[in-house]
Amino acid sequence: FSTPIKGFEAELVLKSEVPIFKKAYDVPYRLREKVLTYLDRLEKENVISPIEASDWASPVIVVMKKDNKIRLVIDCKVSINKVLVANAYPLPVASDLFAKLAN
Repeated sequence: FSTPIKGFEAELVLKSEVPIFKKAYDVPYRLREKVLTYLDRLEKENVISPIEASDWASPVIVVMKKDNKIRLVIDCKVSINKVLVANAYPLPVASDLFAKLAN
């Protein structure tokens, strides 16, 4: 996995503070050991930490990479994305950026 950005914090604004808890997707049996090993590694490297319980939960999808390793992807589409307030700051258009660079 990529190196986290140290000191980065994001502020998420929610439309509603009612927790969304989605049950986990099934992990194929043949991938379970890889997933457990990967989660152990993330915990040892302090990327994740265990918790007792949470009112919020998003399912994880296991994706196989070309090198036969796995990638864990959180499916936020079915949970937190539904209550996030969209960022009002639009990204700049490429043509505007090029025009500024030309001047």
